[in-house]
Amino acid sequence: MPRCIAPSCTSGYDTNNEKVHFFHVPKDENLMKLWHSAIKRKNFNINPKQSICDKHFRPTDILWNRTIYDKQGNVR
Repeated sequence: MPRCIAPSCTSGYDTNNEKVHFFHVPKDENLMKLWHSAIKRKNFNINPKQSICDKHFRPTDILWNRTIYDKQGNVR
């Protein structure tokens, strides 16, 4: 199970049974820098194998459902 890299967060640890969704750090270098500055951890390098839980996002930042279209533009 992933563990949240946000400071003082225990999501994903054995001592915390709370159900949360995890988001992987983006692979894109520019987005990764934005995430790094947003979590405010000094002397800490983040990488795409790490995760942050949904508790550190605003509800409007998360797209829980998405619509998938075929090549003709029809909803699948």
